[in-house]
Amino acid sequence: MNKLFSLATVLLFISLQLTAQDQSTEYFPDGLHFKPIRADYQEPRTGIIYVPKNDQVNFNLGQSFDVISFSFDGNSRLTFGVDISAYAQFNFVENLEINVDNIDALYGFNWVYSHNYESSKLFLRLRSMHNSSHLVDEHFDEANERRFYKTEPFNLTQEFLEFTTAYETYSENTVFRFYGSPSYRIRFFPEGEFTNYFAKAGAELAFKNALGSILDEETHLFFAANFRIDGTPKYRLSFNGLFGVKSGDWLGKGILLYLSYYRGNNFYSEYYFERIADYGIGCFLELQ
Repeated sequence: MNKLFSLATVLLFISLQLTAQDQSTEYFPDGLHFKPIRADYQEPRTGIIYVPKNDQVNFNLGQSFDVISFSFDGNSRLTFGVDISAYAQFNFVENLEINVDNIDALYGFNWVYSHNYESSKLFLRLRSMHNSSHLVDEHFDEANERRFYKTEPFNLTQEFLEFTTAYETYSENTVFRFYGSPSYRIRFFPEGEFTNYFAKAGAELAFKNALGSILDEETHLFFAANFRIDGTPKYRLSFNGLFGVKSGDWLGKGILLYLSYYRGNNFYSEYYFERIADYGIGCFLELQ
């Protein structure tokens, strides 16, 4: 983790030096410079998703914050921010018993640069993140009663750098964003179980006021897809797709209701060796 803090300090210092002559500096600006990628489970969000197949609930609690913003001219902007996120798996067992299976925690820093064009915007984002995964109560497997998978519980830890290039276009009726993100693991445990390099790519498409307004809030019908390739240690492809409705500004605050389909490596890091395929029903809040 010391490497991530050192990198954050160096890049923040460089940012301050580059913008020392800039007069448009703002601390804790309103809104978010870069909206978290909606179909990527490693992005901060707050919400729940119910998986009927396993009678399981996944609970997310997280937020991204912009700490300082610099404007170079009317079209370019640089921000430094913080990402904090945790997601947990709850299983309903019997007699109203709720089993907290495991929790993944992620936190780190982000730097985002953007440049405006006539009806579009280019984003460059660098994230330095720490991820740790923890078993809480136990992993419940109906076929084998109660037991841990594969091994006794351990704390899985990884630290990684992620560089995202995204392009967002705006029209009268739609907002479209596509992106790609190569990533590099600085370190990880258990050793030998992961590759250093992994990547993701995807897109989001929102249709403005497709369903009219709800409680005087505009609505958006949206699709989002995220593809991820990762080595655990063999490279495999994972996919997460969302289809739903957002009430509120697509680039601002609101609530999202959606259906999802996930196929690939288990997104809980403790079970990185599993392959799963699940449908879900969920919602999450965008607070900025």
